[in-house]
Amino acid sequence: MGGCGNSGSSGTDTNTVAETESSPSGPDIVLDVRPNNTSCLASARPLLGSYQLTDSTPGLSLITDQRTGLKQIPGESDFWFLADRAGYIIRFANQAAINSSSRVVDISDRISLNGERGLLGFAFSPQFDSDGAIFVSYTTATHSRVSKFVSSDGGLTFADSAGQEEIIFEHTQVFDHHNGGDLHFGPDGYMYLSLGDDGVSALAQNLNDARGSILRIDPFANDGLPTNANFTVRNYAVPANNPFVGVSGVVPEIFAFGFRNPWRFGIDPVTGDLWAGDVGEARREEIDLVSPGKNYGWPHKEGSLCLLTTPCDNPDWIDPVVEYSHAEGISVIAGFVYRGTDLPELSGKLIFSEWSSGVVWAVDFDPLTGEGRRTVVGNVGTFSTVSWGQDNNGEIYAATPGHPKLSTAGGPIQAFPQKLSETGCVSAANPRQRVEGLIPYSVNMPLWSDGAEKHRWLAIPNGQFISVGADGHWDLPIGSVLVKDFVVDGMLAETRLMMRHDDGFWAGYSYKWNQAGTDADLVMAGSTFDAGSRIWKIPSAAQCLQCHTDVSGQTLGMETAQLNREFDYPGAGLANQIFAAREIGLLAADPGAPGSLPALSQPNDGASVERHARDYLHVQCAHCHQPGSVVDRFDLRWQTNLGSMGLCNVPPMSGDLGVPGAMLLAPGSASESLISLRMHIRGAGQMPRIGSDLVDTPGVSYVDNWINSLSACP
Repeated sequence: MGGCGNSGSSGTDTNTVAETESSPSGPDIVLDVRPNNTSCLASARPLLGSYQLTDSTPGLSLITDQRTGLKQIPGESDFWFLADRAGYIIRFANQAAINSSSRVVDISDRISLNGERGLLGFAFSPQFDSDGAIFVSYTTATHSRVSKFVSSDGGLTFADSAGQEEIIFEHTQVFDHHNGGDLHFGPDGYMYLSLGDDGVSALAQNLNDARGSILRIDPFANDGLPTNANFTVRNYAVPANNPFVGVSGVVPEIFAFGFRNPWRFGIDPVTGDLWAGDVGEARREEIDLVSPGKNYGWPHKEGSLCLLTTPCDNPDWIDPVVEYSHAEGISVIAGFVYRGTDLPELSGKLIFSEWSSGVVWAVDFDPLTGEGRRTVVGNVGTFSTVSWGQDNNGEIYAATPGHPKLSTAGGPIQAFPQKLSETGCVSAANPRQRVEGLIPYSVNMPLWSDGAEKHRWLAIPNGQFISVGADGHWDLPIGSVLVKDFVVDGMLAETRLMMRHDDGFWAGYSYKWNQAGTDADLVMAGSTFDAGSRIWKIPSAAQCLQCHTDVSGQTLGMETAQLNREFDYPGAGLANQIFAAREIGLLAADPGAPGSLPALSQPNDGASVERHARDYLHVQCAHCHQPGSVVDRFDLRWQTNLGSMGLCNVPPMSGDLGVPGAMLLAPGSASESLISLRMHIRGAGQMPRIGSDLVDTPGVSYVDNWINSLSACP
């Protein structure tokens, strides 16, 4: 599908691309000749700001998945240590060659990787030269744990067998998300550790529980604190100047509280200031300057907005220094205060990023007023990161293979087409006319787009081919472009382009048509405008990537089950799209006869109640709800049987919308099933979470009818 999911990613699909007042025209299609595409090709990725990340170790080969930490031993700058959520830490030299890395810690046999769990952070002892200690924060199936391992050879190896692991800290974690888990030592020599609210928001305000807090402990001593149902190991001492020491009914380890999920934080080595990124729920991402004993408001507030309490002007609830809405992203990744010498203009500024878009910001903070201002300094680009690193000299790196370093762009910012007429996908003289290289297509079950009409095209570079994976995803080659028009109440409102850049990653770009309908302008930050009978929302570039997830193939509609259908090609007539793609030489290999391949149902095609519902959930929801995705606790793909979906009679983890006893799916009762209830509302708690202001009544009825038809769980 061309474009990204916003006010829906799709709504009313048309089966032809015949020219009308509201739709652009395209050339006729000859089904035995591949169109020549010399102009509709992915542009160079636009650079944001004046900085970029450059690979500081070319050729380094690290097979890692989610890198959760990047650090150096204090005083030893020739080597790096990179942690992976799967349960190991790799050591490599600054100028490492391919395969010169080695695992020095491997605890993959004792961690849980469900949800957000895993190896979540690590820190070297400030006295590493004398004690050789590394502290690792990870999760088991039931607990958050910090353990110590010791090296006797300067970090070449660590004692990593279960018998030599010294557990320092262990706290109950019931659920597999909001576990926090970052770990650092401050200039005071104490250990700081973050714990999320464990998916139970009220815990963030419960001072008799450590969850939803940042803790401060001394792992080099033991004051004999008693264990209990939550603290199952307390092999450390609590600093005497912790803010709640001696306060009855309060966990003395707590340094600050009122957090949802402080996934990453950093401590300024010069000032000792602690900067935390607290990942929000539905509306705000925030950066907090954390002070001892303070309450950061969750769940009464999300960022500076009222959530559970209105009004929420309690002076005890500390607002973030900077925040941003979910129009810009969904997961803040806190970094570090820059203390290097290569970029003196960034000195003293906190560097942080957004996971979904890769945008990198610097924070200008005024300690006198407590106010902060964020400025875009760059984009992670090819280096998708969930964590940052800082070397002993104060320079900042992304925790990814090659540990790319934040540096100056080294040249002018790359130009990017500011108008649709400049993209090469339309005629420069008449942007309503599509160029020869664009091939029209449609999908079986469209994403909801608040009722908009859509037209779709794809463009593949000459000499390149589409590969079809075993899972049915179509892998379009680098340089490919997907184009989609949105027609709202007869008016051509928006054209979205998905481009696969030369780094192999896709990105979405939206163009807003002018009132005269003569051209469309690039809108990177999103836009809202009056489209006649409704307000139309154009998504930001960051919002595009919230739905176009890696696990979904990023292009969403580009899958066999969606494309296996007939299409009325202008000038050529009716033909199956897979047959047509094969005949004109788009496919790298023959996927098989269309009749032998899966196909999703189409609206009102007479398919069964279950088939319509399952296909609808697959298209609307599975890009976020499947194994390996953002919310992988249940699986909404069409091919997953009900017993394996993780839905039936499963209680919700994120609230019940005020319906006592509600389940994710309650057989026979759509009114008690969260997957239905969330699709029926708009506002807080709605699904889809972004991109729609109107309920898809016919589509949701598919799901309701299916749930009501079920008599029991498998």
